[in-house]
Amino acid sequence: MVLICSKKLKKGDACRKTVLDDFFTLLQLRRLEEGVEAAVIDLHAFVVGVDCFSHMGVSDYSETMLPPLLPSEMISQLTHMQHRLRIPVSAQSQGDVPRRMYSFPYAYKGRMTLKQVGIMKFTALYVARYGVRICPGLMKEVVTKPEFEFMEPTSRNFSLYNAAVDAYSRVLEPYDDVFSVSDFLDRLELEKLNEDGEANINMHAFVSGVDYFAAEEDAEYSALMPPSEPISSIMNRVPPLRCGRSRRMMQTPRPEEREAKRRKHVYRY
Repeated sequence: MVLICSKKLKKGDACRKTVLDDFFTLLQLRRLEEGVEAAVIDLHAFVVGVDCFSHMGVSDYSETMLPPLLPSEMISQLTHMQHRLRIPVSAQSQGDVPRRMYSFPYAYKGRMTLKQVGIMKFTALYVARYGVRICPGLMKEVVTKPEFEFMEPTSRNFSLYNAAVDAYSRVLEPYDDVFSVSDFLDRLELEKLNEDGEANINMHAFVSGVDYFAAEEDAEYSALMPPSEPISSIMNRVPPLRCGRSRRMMQTPRPEEREAKRRKHVYRY
């Protein structure tokens, strides 16, 4: 399994109503019925991380369900179908990507970019899922990469990173299986994050669902971190998307192609 049952469900009808209200707010059912592409993207991006972990760790699920489509691939397909995304595109059209900075309260004096926050959350997600046993091997591979400075005990963001690991551990079931550092880095696509909008979208989407539930379950984490944003909002603050950069990303896979991928258990996430 992947997610731990929420403690809110044990606190009575009022909390259950709050959970249901949050569910329908996230679902954006009316916008989905109206065909708003941004709502479709946000919904699939919200579940992609948990869906991918389910494919990797639950054999019955992976044998039944097709691998999830990456948000960047879904955006490419929507663009290929000549739909106009109903989200503001001013930042992308100008070719000037703003570097929004996040400020954290209390002991966290540092300021981090959207990319830095994403890398930190992505790493915390894997540590929470696979356990701290993966940290020595991971640190050995990334110690020279400045993007992972938050893993150093001397870093001003080390406590914030630990807070994310603790919060994610409250909502993720531990998974005792082989961890591959190279697989982790391949999925993160670190080298592409500076100029590739697709890599940024996929990274933030991967952590978004678990990050939302962690903030709901852990009041201290919620107070430390800015609330999660829908992917349709983040799209305007990452490098411009290059939806037409390859035929593979533009074409919708035929059913037999996706079935072949499912049988081979080849998952991008």
